Amino acid sequence: MLIHCSLFKLKPQTPPGVKDRIVAEFRELGPKIPYIRKITVGTNTSDFSVIRRIAASKGVSHVQEGYDLAVIIHLDSVEDYYAYCADESHWELVRQYLLPNQAERASIQITSD
Repeated sequence: MLIHCSLFKLKPQTPPGVKDRIVAEFRELGPKIPYIRKITVGTNTSDFSVIRRIAASKGVSHVQEGYDLAVIIHLDSVEDYYAYCADESHWELVRQYLLPNQAERASIQITSD
């Protein structure tokens, strides 16, 4: 099994509601692409003021804020990941919602049992 994980930091000027719309669009994407076995998507629920306080109490002063949104997709193989990458439904979501609003993106693909 291959797990694809993307993290997105949105621009500060991203309009209200766009984050929720991106989540909804990714959830709708799962059933549209047959080789996606499972998709998990959501927004960051951490309160960084609490995390910073905890880190400071442990002697760590540099804690960056995390990302705003995570997408985790389970696929059977690397080939299925490449097919997902090439799928027009995926690119439509990227062009319409992510590119206009993302400030940063990080991604990784890992294998799992």
